Amino acid sequence: MNRQARGFLLVITITAVAASVLPAQELTDPYEILHRHYEAVGGLERMRGERTTHLRGTFSAAGLTGSIERWSERPGKSRTEVDLGAIRDTRGDNGEVIWALDRNGKLQFERDERGLVLRELALKQERFEHLDPKSDVFEVTLDRIESINGAECYVVKITNTLDDAITLQYYDTSTLLQMRESSIRGDRGSHTTFSDYREVGGVAKAFRTVTTLLPIGQQQVAEIDHYETNIPIDPSLFEPPEEGTPSYGFAGGRDSAAVKCEIHSGHIYLPVTINCDRQWWVLDSGAGATVIDTDYARSLGLELAGGGQAAGAGQAVEFRMTTLPKHFLPGLELDEQQIIAIEIADLFKRAADTEIGGILGYDFLSRFVTRIDYADSTITFYEPSTFSYEGDGTVIDAPLQSNIPTATIELDGEFAGRCMVDLGATSIHIHYPFAEQQDMLEREGVPMVSMGAGGMFDVMLSRFESVGFAGSTIDRPIVVVSIENVVGAFGATDLVATIGYDVLRHFVSYFDYDRQEIIVERGADFGKKLPQDMGGLAVWRSEGGQLEVFFVMPGTPAEAAGFEKGDVITAVNDIPTERLAGLEAVKKLLEEEAGTTYTITVIRDGQTRRLDLTLREYL
Repeated sequence: MNRQARGFLLVITITAVAASVLPAQELTDPYEILHRHYEAVGGLERMRGERTTHLRGTFSAAGLTGSIERWSERPGKSRTEVDLGAIRDTRGDNGEVIWALDRNGKLQFERDERGLVLRELALKQERFEHLDPKSDVFEVTLDRIESINGAECYVVKITNTLDDAITLQYYDTSTLLQMRESSIRGDRGSHTTFSDYREVGGVAKAFRTVTTLLPIGQQQVAEIDHYETNIPIDPSLFEPPEEGTPSYGFAGGRDSAAVKCEIHSGHIYLPVTINCDRQWWVLDSGAGATVIDTDYARSLGLELAGGGQAAGAGQAVEFRMTTLPKHFLPGLELDEQQIIAIEIADLFKRAADTEIGGILGYDFLSRFVTRIDYADSTITFYEPSTFSYEGDGTVIDAPLQSNIPTATIELDGEFAGRCMVDLGATSIHIHYPFAEQQDMLEREGVPMVSMGAGGMFDVMLSRFESVGFAGSTIDRPIVVVSIENVVGAFGATDLVATIGYDVLRHFVSYFDYDRQEIIVERGADFGKKLPQDMGGLAVWRSEGGQLEVFFVMPGTPAEAAGFEKGDVITAVNDIPTERLAGLEAVKKLLEEEAGTTYTITVIRDGQTRRLDLTLREYL
């Protein structure tokens, strides 16, 4: 899953705008444009004199409409509350830490380095440091003149030395009203337009903003009906709130629960019971929210509300909001939670031959310290307030980014960077922007397609010399390299890669969301070489339930044998596929020793063909 499937991203931009119309004139100095703008809105003296602000109004996003209220105090203090019924989000900054209380009452603190850099930049702009041509941090240029909604606008570009963030501010050339602001940071950002200008305390403000989040295109509309400045605000309002009582309980009054899991194709499946119905759910730290399959939600009689788009692995996916009722795992009971619903079960049915009810993501995992032991097929959940680690494992920083743990990896002792640590991923996956930057797109490898909640996209499989993680080295891993720029997680510029099963299976790992740390011990299978595919044949369930070839890797035994996309496999060595225990059994046959030969019967264009496939290592 992806990072933007978190509650949702609040982008609240209230700007001062021109209160008077100025004679049209052509300006070329960007600093003069900014000073003229601030003069027009009431002057820098008045703006610097705004020590506190308070606003409230209506807010619309994800197909829902509710309320927004925001308080701020200089320097750097703020609190924003959004209530859309199905989504409630409160976040703030007390001048020392950034905090957020999610829709299920979980409190988290911002520890991601890039998030803290953005905070520092916002503080500097609050002090108007960007107006100083001699600033060591900001560079301001006139980028171009562009027409916005029929008005010619100066486009002022602001960059900085602390981050790769770019801000484009659009000012009407005749009035110096700010019409729009675009904030771009790598592959993500937002476009905000301003309208409905009114005067507050001698400064004109935009009372209506429309923000479009990039790259998914989700739109948020804020319409303010009350705005006041320089009022007393209780300082406690900016402090992190107390969490409520725990929304879970362990059986028998214990403070932990060990649950046996199933592991198939790198995914961890846990049994979850809802309304006496038990289904497999996937444990996934790469999911920024817990997810239920839309059809399964309907079968349980759950009400679906709102709607919008979230970034999946490769592309955007449609989602709805719903309330998950009380649910149970062995030894563990959880109260109802606000989660999202997407169409996900069909993907697992087709790709993994497994029926699932949903994905246990951030909303579930953030409640516990979670121990994952792949070799023993056991997941243990601990009460965070009583958890104490006594082992000799390596403790690594894992700051949450969009509710997803991140950590540092090293490839071939040469490439290093921060990556997403994703229990729902099966491989080491290099994101496209980093692959392009490091000239990996032409690296020797085998073309393949990858699939996720957002659909299929082109990748390449390549053999690397090593991957370093948590002080250990794994030799000769097969790495997935994105060769197609995509909207979802694998197109992210702020993280170089995603690591999943191919790395994590070597370890016993403790995911501690409260401390934003991961504790890593070498597991019983550390360094153990697992069977790998020797055929080059990608197979899934067709919509009709047949075993269908959806990709043939070039230069592999499957291509040499004559397989084509769309072939339906009906038998292996004359044994009908329905007697082979499903898709997993066929995949395992393709992991046998090099030199093994199968005669595989397929149907192509209504004709039966027999193809001889001889396995060999192709990477």
